[in-house]
Amino acid sequence: MNAESLERLFHLSPQPKNADRFCIPDKIAINIKYRESAVLVPLVELQGQIHLFFTQRPMFLQHHSGQICFPGGKVKKEDNNIITTALRETEEEVGIVKKRIKVLGKLPIQHTYTGFKINPVVGVINNLHNLNIDSNEVDNCFTVPLLDFAKINNIKPIRTSQKGIDYEVLAYKVNGKIIWGVTASIIHVLCSKLGLITNEY
Repeated sequence: MNAESLERLFHLSPQPKNADRFCIPDKIAINIKYRESAVLVPLVELQGQIHLFFTQRPMFLQHHSGQICFPGGKVKKEDNNIITTALRETEEEVGIVKKRIKVLGKLPIQHTYTGFKINPVVGVINNLHNLNIDSNEVDNCFTVPLLDFAKINNIKPIRTSQKGIDYEVLAYKVNGKIIWGVTASIIHVLCSKLGLITNEY
């Protein structure tokens, strides 16, 4: 799959059902006041193969420290829309300006136990040259072939606990890295939409 075929498939495919089924349990979510946010789900073609681009958060951050995620953050009042937020945050975090990103569309909203309502915006980056990483928000960044997330052996659900409630969350183990939680859920939804996997695991 190259960037051209990815774009065509994304626009032709319907949104998968039950896209939020990996989100936090109702018992935890019931009293959460959510803040609007957006992430860019960045895809890039490298040597004829589509990769997902990830950032890893520094350990000193208050929320989601050390976790692997997509560039993104809270919506600001000056943002025109969700797409503006995702593109602005991407430029701030890793230095990829909006003219280098072709937005394909959005995926269904996801929620986090820390109170974020996340709007995933899917975009194709023209290249990864001249990244300018903000060390206050990003420790490092890397790519993983999209098809690696279609391999059932890479799905490794883990158990976590919030507010005294234990529950299982979706996780992937790829190249020695654990990608879990809402980021894993977004990946699963994207792969389902593109027909790379079924909506089960």
